[in-house]
Amino acid sequence: MALYNNIVKCFFKRNKHILGVSICLITFAWQPLCAASQSQKLLIINSYNESAPWVQNYITQYLIEAANTENLDYDLVHMNAILIQTDSLYNLVKEQIFNRFKNNKPDYLILFGRMAFSLRDQIKNEWGDVPMLLIGANDNIVLNEKYLSGNKVTASATKIHLSDIREQYNFTYIEVPELYKETIDMMVRMQPDMKKLVFASDNLAGNMELNEKIKAYLTLEYPLLEYEWLVASENSRKNIQTYLISSDQSVGILLGSWYYSRPSAFGYPMLVTGDFKLIASSPRPIFSLKEKYLESGGATGGYFADQQEILQNSIRVFRRMVAGENMRNIPFTYPTMKYPKVDYLQLKSYGLLVDNCPKDTVFINKPESFWKRYFWQIIISSIVLVAILFILGIFMIFQRKKMTYMASRNRMVDNMPICYMTGKLKTDKTGKLINIDFVSENHETSKLIAKNTDTEEQNSLFDMEYIIGLLNNVRKTKKNIKFTYYFAKTDTYYDFLVCQTLNNDEVEFFGIDVTDKVKSENSLKETTKTLEMTLEVAHIIPWKWDLKRHTITCEANRTMRHIDSPERPESTIYTHTIEDKEYFKRIHPEDLEYVKQTYIDLRDGTKQYAKGEFRILSENNGKTNIEWIEVNASVAKYDEKLKPKELIGSLLLITSRKKQEARLIAAKEAAKEADRLKSAFLANISHEIRTPLNAIVGFSSLLTAIEDKEEQQRYINIIENNNQLLLQLIEDILDLAKVEANALDFIYKPTDLNELIREIEVTMRMKVHQDVVLNYTLGAVDCCIETEPNRLSQVIINLLTNACKFTDKGSITYGYELHENEIYFFVRDTGCGISKENQTRIFQRFTKLNDFVQGTGLGLSISQSVIEKMKGHIGVESKGEGKGSTFWFTIPYLPVPVTLDPQEMLQL
Repeated sequence: MALYNNIVKCFFKRNKHILGVSICLITFAWQPLCAASQSQKLLIINSYNESAPWVQNYITQYLIEAANTENLDYDLVHMNAILIQTDSLYNLVKEQIFNRFKNNKPDYLILFGRMAFSLRDQIKNEWGDVPMLLIGANDNIVLNEKYLSGNKVTASATKIHLSDIREQYNFTYIEVPELYKETIDMMVRMQPDMKKLVFASDNLAGNMELNEKIKAYLTLEYPLLEYEWLVASENSRKNIQTYLISSDQSVGILLGSWYYSRPSAFGYPMLVTGDFKLIASSPRPIFSLKEKYLESGGATGGYFADQQEILQNSIRVFRRMVAGENMRNIPFTYPTMKYPKVDYLQLKSYGLLVDNCPKDTVFINKPESFWKRYFWQIIISSIVLVAILFILGIFMIFQRKKMTYMASRNRMVDNMPICYMTGKLKTDKTGKLINIDFVSENHETSKLIAKNTDTEEQNSLFDMEYIIGLLNNVRKTKKNIKFTYYFAKTDTYYDFLVCQTLNNDEVEFFGIDVTDKVKSENSLKETTKTLEMTLEVAHIIPWKWDLKRHTITCEANRTMRHIDSPERPESTIYTHTIEDKEYFKRIHPEDLEYVKQTYIDLRDGTKQYAKGEFRILSENNGKTNIEWIEVNASVAKYDEKLKPKELIGSLLLITSRKKQEARLIAAKEAAKEADRLKSAFLANISHEIRTPLNAIVGFSSLLTAIEDKEEQQRYINIIENNNQLLLQLIEDILDLAKVEANALDFIYKPTDLNELIREIEVTMRMKVHQDVVLNYTLGAVDCCIETEPNRLSQVIINLLTNACKFTDKGSITYGYELHENEIYFFVRDTGCGISKENQTRIFQRFTKLNDFVQGTGLGLSISQSVIEKMKGHIGVESKGEGKGSTFWFTIPYLPVPVTLDPQEMLQL
């Protein structure tokens, strides 16, 4: 110990920074992380070193559980308490831990040992009230104790129970006890010659405390037993090796953890535990307080708490912690299952008696007994033997019953009132069926043969070619076949069932007389066919309404098209049945009251017969359709109280007739409307033509009486303007007539849109008021499209002409924009604007918002028709009167390559 302290103090003084790095490397064993930024963090702080066997078992399980928990990362820190023997080293490790997680605070903590738990105050100060799970061998602690290795806890220090500080810290505790008392009792029992007990362990604080407990227990229970505590160090290597290689049975060895430090080649401390590799080859029994040393270290036995129980409890508590439960509310967990455990092979090799082992000892590596080794072979063999005897007995019983059954069957077959016979199949060398020999028959079959054949041979009963064809199907499909056979001699019909027996070369025939049934069915078929033809020609669907069961039934092959409701269980392949409430759901709401009242009148007996028409709603590909039907209904049956219980009737779909009636009515109304529109159109036209004609005639008369040249010129200008107005009116009327007659010419060709916009600007420049600026906007540098240039120019000029009429000052801007699949044209002015209510009727014929402005009122209507013919849309936008307006329209964007003539190429 002194040597270790001198090395560490000297190294710490001279190489403080290097030692800090070394402590970090020894202290932190970072596990791989696979986390997203939103994950929570689990931190495991192990007071011991990473090779401590009992700790590693639990850590492995926690890491597996954490890896299987969604959005949970984990880090692992080994404090290597065996190296921390001074406050300075303790503070250095603690500083490294909290600096490492300063910006990455854990959400959950698992602490192994009391040294890790001694960090609780700083954990709470820096990380908050983080949930903690403490795992240790002792539920008592000393406040403010760091549990440094090699430092004995002060005897006067006051120990408190962990439960006394639960309110201060958010933790719970799981105990992994060291059962030293039970193990010592076990050693005394199994080694009756033992005079001395050697407790071999390192100088961890827990082992130092355990040493005191062992001494106290031996003083109390075994005062004559000599005791030695052998502490792991360089100086004690010889002693432990001496004990391990000695075969002296008077000395019992109890093993705890065995680690000590030694300066490495680089000068910093390293852990050493190689001495214990001698355990496996020791000629004496070694007892351990750690079950791991028994399983993989070569120890002979010990008394242990059940590891599976502890693991299950710890995993259950871990899941509750991750689920967000307050750890203060989770009770401390102590193991309830404890047992002695012994390596049987070592027990025998050391000459120890099995009878000296404690009761309920669990043996490992124990050879199996003959019964246990061959348990399943013996069980299976016994079962097989019993099964064989059972099967033989059953077989004998079955054979006797079979013989009795066959005799009874033969009597039954011979006397049954149906035909029965068996036949043996004959095949050629290729396996093809060529004939059948009937080998047996019953009494009924003999009578059938006698009546229908001239001989008594069964082969002459059937048409053999027909029968062989049927039998080929039976052999091919391995299924029974039923057929009806007509015997002309007796005018009878028989139904035969052909079955293949277990012997593939034999078949059985069963026959029954169905003459009455077939003749009745044939008669019914003729009647049904006649009725079907009648219903088909008349397009009538018959139905039946059960008023007691509230169901409607009709023929399946004539199911009403509008019925898409779920079928009732009583529906068959011949009939389709639904509930009447489902049918009522399909009736149009406007007709429902009428139909229900008619139904009530028939149900209550108020009416015996009813006829009506109403509408039905049906669904087809998510679309609701309306069908008209005509229904005739009559009471068919009455109950014992003379109340109607069944209605019958017919249904006729009259949707086509109703649509025809609606078309006739619509045509009549359209004719009336066309007549009215014609009269209104002639009235408007006569008024519009009379206005400019009056001006032309009046001013032409005055022109001859005026000598003033300026006044004459003014009259001439008025006459010219009215001539233009009259000409425009006639052109609009002609265009309107062409639109109505669908005779307007549309000649599509490649058109340079920019050139067309510029030409329109030249045309419209003289029509713009002197206080108005005319601008145009091009949507692309080059834009050549497939369109009808004349109609396109006509629409733009119409819109610009309207803008000029209603804009006295400001600006008029027109142009186009290229959208994804269309071209957007616009004419925007700062004129008088259009109110909201007038925007809805601006495109109607003869609509003039200002009667004092010249115009026919047809330009916008014609423009709308032209744009629609060009597969486009037109509209107007305005914020109100006095706020200007924007007329727009769209046409499909059909680009074509730009081609230049040689002259244009030279200009470029």
